[in-house]
Amino acid sequence: MNMKRIQEHQAKHPLLTTALFIVMFAPAILLVILIGRWLRRLAPDPQFWQIILATPLLMLALVGGMVFGAVVFLLVTKHFVEKKVLEPFYIYPGVAVASGLSALLFRWAYRHEGDSSDKERRP
Repeated sequence: MNMKRIQEHQAKHPLLTTALFIVMFAPAILLVILIGRWLRRLAPDPQFWQIILATPLLMLALVGGMVFGAVVFLLVTKHFVEKKVLEPFYIYPGVAVASGLSALLFRWAYRHEGDSSDKERRP
C-alpha cells in the first residue's frame, strides 16, 4: 500500500485517526511530565551535564509512552473496528524501524485470528 492510499484511507476515518493520536500521545506526555517532576526534585537547579544526561531518558520515555498508547489503542479498537480498516494505520511504508515495529505490533495483536481453537475458547 503506498503513502497516497494510506493518507486517503486515514482521511476517510478522521475520528479513528484523531483517537489514535490522542491515545498514542497521552501516555507519552504524561510519562514525560512525571519524569520531569521527579528529575526536578532530584536536581532542583540542574547543571548542564545533568540536563544532557536526562535528555535521552526523556526521549526514551516519550517513545515508550507512544508505543504503549499505540498498543492499547490496537488492543481496544480491534474489537470494534474491522481489521481491514485498522491495517493501514499500522502497516505502512515509512521510517524503517517505526514501520517495522508497528507492523509487528499489528501482526501480534491479530496472531490468533483464523485459529478455530481460539474461537471456541471465547465466550
